Amino acid sequence: AEGLRSVAYKFVLSPIRCGVKLEEMQGHPDGHFDYVGRTIAGLEEDPERGGPRQWMAPVIADCDPFQFASKLVDSGDLVLLSTTQSSSTTKDEKDHPEFRDPLKGCRYVAAMELAYEPRIRKTLRQLFRKKAVLTTKPTRKGLENVDFFHEVYGLHLIRDKPLMDHFPCE
Repeated sequence: AEGLRSVAYKFVLSPIRCGVKLEEMQGHPDGHFDYVGRTIAGLEEDPERGGPRQWMAPVIADCDPFQFASKLVDSGDLVLLSTTQSSSTTKDEKDHPEFRDPLKGCRYVAAMELAYEPRIRKTLRQLFRKKAVLTTKPTRKGLENVDFFHEVYGLHLIRDKPLMDHFPCE
């Protein structure tokens, strides 16, 4: 996973920067992120990517993702596990999913690290609570057993009701 991590951050913003940026954008009224003077304590700054560029995902110019992956495989930075297996034939190699999408493992590692970033988790929970809606659909048994005098009568009528109305967060 360490090799995939180093490759992933050639085209993805690091999780801590994503978390800070997302949290800042959520707190700003128009969803804007202020790049000026933003630093993260304990992280050394890259002189080539100083200023606002340190808050943007790296851009790979002049090649598509498949060409980018091919360059990484040729240089030895990215090792495809299917190439190390000697039992596969050349026909099977072209059909192998790893050859069709060589950066899938890198995206998976980056996604898992993003999922563990506390700021991102907090922001996504808030967004879910804000946008989630509740809709109910009765089963056949429910339609038979629940009549006008039943205590849960009326719950089958709920359609797209905001979840915040039923379960307030704080």
